[in-house]
Amino acid sequence: MTLNNYTNFIQAHISKMKGYTPGVQPRWEEEKKNKIIKLNTNENPFPPSKLVISALKNAIKKNRMHLYPDSSSLKLRQAIGQSYDLSEDCVLIGNGSDELLSILFRAVLASGDAIAQPYPSYSLYPIIAESLAAKSINVPLMKNWHINFQKLLEETKSRKSKVKIVVFANPNAPTGIAESIDEIISFIKANPVISFVDEAYAPFWKDSLASYIPKLQGLVVCGSFSKAFSLAGQRIGYLLAHPKIIKDLNKIRDSYNISYLAQEMALAAWQDKKEFQKRIKIICMRREALIRELDKLGFETLEAAANFIFTKPPKHMFTANTYGQILAKHRILIRHFPRPSRISNYVRISIGTASDMKKLIKCTKSLSRFKIGSF
Repeated sequence: MTLNNYTNFIQAHISKMKGYTPGVQPRWEEEKKNKIIKLNTNENPFPPSKLVISALKNAIKKNRMHLYPDSSSLKLRQAIGQSYDLSEDCVLIGNGSDELLSILFRAVLASGDAIAQPYPSYSLYPIIAESLAAKSINVPLMKNWHINFQKLLEETKSRKSKVKIVVFANPNAPTGIAESIDEIISFIKANPVISFVDEAYAPFWKDSLASYIPKLQGLVVCGSFSKAFSLAGQRIGYLLAHPKIIKDLNKIRDSYNISYLAQEMALAAWQDKKEFQKRIKIICMRREALIRELDKLGFETLEAAANFIFTKPPKHMFTANTYGQILAKHRILIRHFPRPSRISNYVRISIGTASDMKKLIKCTKSLSRFKIGSF
């Protein structure tokens, strides 16, 4: 079989896809050697806690990595469930929240079905839907950048749309804006299809919607250990829903999707919440301090409820794209989204270490004193 013949076996809609584009990830050796400041992928600036590292060492000492891990991640599911007064039967663990999103979409969407989402939002949502030959209906954010729940509701109730899932992040990405719990609950009660709420950044804002799952059976909540718990490298996420939903999703989950070490580290992180709450407060304080400093330079920053900010450089200084390019030359990575046009004048900046923030501000202040042509 030649390569040309091989392409005939790939589904046409897959071949046409562009796929997801993650933020730039320099090699670890390059990052250390060139002292690159990475503020483009919303990672936690703190390393795993001492309790997590201790759990990792103890897990290694048990010398059982030649054996399969617990296929159900029972201990972790029990710990997460107990935090929200939920049974472990309401919890599903995944290889990052992205896998859980994929599992849900595969279980619900058929060719020709659709998801409805605020726009812009996390760009992986429509890509997973497209991989299943499903459609994405984009509902533009309102002028104040908040989600237009009324328009989303109109889409779910339209016979033509075939919407099976409404998916949104709260706080949203890349804007970082959070919606009120009351407004979200009001929407879910009226929504006739599944409401998937991505809470990857919720720890930096308020409590989860998880406690409402027994009352709102169409609600599905997803959380992550990557942002608040400093375990992005371990790829762990959790999904919370009615037991009947979890039971069906489990049928298409890979049996051993979470490694033994990842389960042990995640459990320790979940049990070390006081330590992580301290860190979250520090990150939020750095976030507000960064906003204040950028405000002084004429930047316009949206409401921030996550571990990043979404900000627009002043026109007289430089465009958003140019700002990102110049910072990259100074070994500081941030994220610029060229599409859609509404956000092309903004950049997303993750909150890093105290040193990272000082260097970013220092560099930005020095850039503001010169004309763009001098770089």
